[in-house]
Amino acid sequence: MHKITYLVLLFIFTANAEDSSKLLKKELSETCGQMTSHKYSNYCLSKLEKRADVLLTNEYNSLVNYLKDGDKERLVDAQKKWTNYVSADCFFDYPESEKGGNYVQSLGVGCRLQHKLQRIKKLEDYNHNKGCNVCAW
Repeated sequence: MHKITYLVLLFIFTANAEDSSKLLKKELSETCGQMTSHKYSNYCLSKLEKRADVLLTNEYNSLVNYLKDGDKERLVDAQKKWTNYVSADCFFDYPESEKGGNYVQSLGVGCRLQHKLQRIKKLEDYNHNKGCNVCAW
């Protein structure tokens, strides 16, 4: 009985998380994309990035808690490398974003946010397909 309750709650959480990432993408294009000022655009993107961080952490933790030791270690390693990649990629694209004004800062935030939305989607897919026969784990 507890196992069924856990699976139902896990399904509901995963479905809600998936809806959340879609809402973030929609808000990114409809709200932040419509900002006329770099200052407000930067503010909007920063708010979305914080929400994406929470969603990314939740999806990641859910998968880490599900996986067995070897798979868990590979995911932890992949996540560390992904984090370093995102930092390097966005710094390469927008090197002034770490010290510039609102315009260049918003470019850096937007870059990181796009990467995070892609990663959330990937982790959502892994979480949604837990236990599938074709998954590597």
